[in-house]
Amino acid sequence: MGEIILQAKNIDKSFSNGKTKLSVLKNFSLDVEMGQIITIMGQSGSGKTTALNILGTLDQADAGELTINGTQIHDMNETELSTIRNRDIGFVFQFHHLLPEFSAIENILMPTWIKGADDRKDSALDLIEKRQFHPWEGGEGKVSYQHVNTHVELAKIALKKGEYQTAITHLEAAQVYPYNLGEGKLLGTQENDIFYWLGCAYDKLGEKEQAEASWKTATQGISEPSPAIFYNDQQPDKIFYQGLAFLKLNNQEEAEKRFQKLYNYGKEHMDDEVKLDYFAISLPDLLIWEEDLQVRNKIHCYYLIGLGAMGLQKTEEAQQAFDALKKLDTYHLSAHIHAKMISDFNTVSL
Repeated sequence: MGEIILQAKNIDKSFSNGKTKLSVLKNFSLDVEMGQIITIMGQSGSGKTTALNILGTLDQADAGELTINGTQIHDMNETELSTIRNRDIGFVFQFHHLLPEFSAIENILMPTWIKGADDRKDSALDLIEKRQFHPWEGGEGKVSYQHVNTHVELAKIALKKGEYQTAITHLEAAQVYPYNLGEGKLLGTQENDIFYWLGCAYDKLGEKEQAEASWKTATQGISEPSPAIFYNDQQPDKIFYQGLAFLKLNNQEEAEKRFQKLYNYGKEHMDDEVKLDYFAISLPDLLIWEEDLQVRNKIHCYYLIGLGAMGLQKTEEAQQAFDALKKLDTYHLSAHIHAKMISDFNTVSL
């Protein structure tokens, strides 16, 4: 007998419909060994989906025990269960449960980005470079955002490792949109983050003139926050990197202006009633009628507050804003990326 990696013992599950109680599973038990492939078959309504939801920790049994890789699941809280799901379980749903605001690649790699697995960023880049994308797969900036973001994140990893030339290579690649992305680079695309990190890389190499030139480029662009509904609108993190670049150029006043604008906008517009022009172009999401625009606005405002507070050295408030955002949108990739930078503000100069 091989190693048992999943074990269910005497699982019971029932559902109530008014005064009627329907028992779906009774004394359901199952052992799954390492490398084993198992098929659960039965008539419609016999409890197959319910059993899989319990085995995948998406639902809780009324009674019984569930063990995954030797760990008892029954008394775990939601945070602990999320860790188990992220680390040990892959789940393909009967009906699609993709996040509509993200591309297929983003959906696949989202758990690894949240986990912060550096090696998976290389995998993400490999997937993006090999695929010939079409507009319906993530046009209007979605695929190109992943191309840029992956190169920037890999550059940041290289910087931490002291591989400064590798970082520069990634940051230069982030400025060029390959043909396979299926869309070109818009005129006037804001790349403040790219040039900020380029300046950091050149600075570490001792190339002070190139570092200063890169930081000066990073300070340019629109500095007024906006709702950022359309994908070519100025994104708040670009203003944040303008501020960081001004700090590198010893211009504290201009840096604080940008951080304060982000912070103030988020505070002042949190309760705005948002309306959308459905006949406008450049909307990156197709399911626009299904979104709660007020929630979307709160997410955006929390993001601005987080960025602004971090720049203003209000790190505790920045963390609170990012935490509030992630409760509304667990998969907000930029929030996860920038929340991880808070510790850098507490320990070193970015």
